[in-house]
Amino acid sequence: MRGRGLWPVARIWIMVMTLMAGHGSRVTGQPESSLAQQAEEAWQRRAEPGQTERAISLWMQHRNRPEVSYGGGYSPDRDEYLIKLTKACGRAVRHAVTKEDRKHWADLAREFGAQAIQKNPANAEAYAVYGEALGQWSNVHKGMGSLSVVEKAVETLQKAIVINPKLAYAHMLLAEFYRQSPRLFSVGSKKKALAEARLAVEYGPGYAINHLVLARVLLDLGKKEEAISELKKIGTLSPPADAVPETRADQETALTMLESLGLKPAETKSPTNAQQPPQCGEAGGICAELP
Repeated sequence: MRGRGLWPVARIWIMVMTLMAGHGSRVTGQPESSLAQQAEEAWQRRAEPGQTERAISLWMQHRNRPEVSYGGGYSPDRDEYLIKLTKACGRAVRHAVTKEDRKHWADLAREFGAQAIQKNPANAEAYAVYGEALGQWSNVHKGMGSLSVVEKAVETLQKAIVINPKLAYAHMLLAEFYRQSPRLFSVGSKKKALAEARLAVEYGPGYAINHLVLARVLLDLGKKEEAISELKKIGTLSPPADAVPETRADQETALTMLESLGLKPAETKSPTNAQQPPQCGEAGGICAELP
């Protein structure tokens, strides 16, 4: 049980690690030049408990270094870390245990996202991560004021697509906004959701989340067979290097959805997942004889 005078774990963690930023290697025992590398390593291990939060704190420390933050030694990668921080805080929101921690990370994600588009006004991904952060913030801070934030999130994602019409990430997020928002708020639209979800799959076929969102929209529209086909495809995907834990999680979700639709485990596999005979050059493969 959490004591009355105790802070949520997330706030304690971020406060301690941020305070360390001003002391550099004197506190961490590591050269400051390696902070970014340590953050990347933690992010690669983000499926492990505490690693997402560690990546966030290390990126924050790196950005607070004088040679990164101020003139003379200013480096453009400072702005890149704003995008990474927004993404990482968004993941922390999704995996937070307490309401306090969800609010904490959602507030940080929104703050970093706003800075990301300010520093990267021509970067489509910056607008996309900010749009997602706004959606998470509105979901955590429920109330009448959250509607205007949802509308702002949709506008932000639309800006991302204007900059880069083939950004699958933005199309996927828009599809979810259109799918989940009530029609009476003018944002929700299953028709728009389907169009955006199809574009997400077209431009990002290797990402499981795009197929998962399309499947959900199809189910909402009563297109069960097509939805099942999309869910089966998810199981055949090899995780992209930048989305390994997310792909694994989405594959588990797809399997659960297929079973909830009445498919037995043996029926959840896509025909493309069937074992193929070994090819020429592989063990057991047969090569045609040259004339």
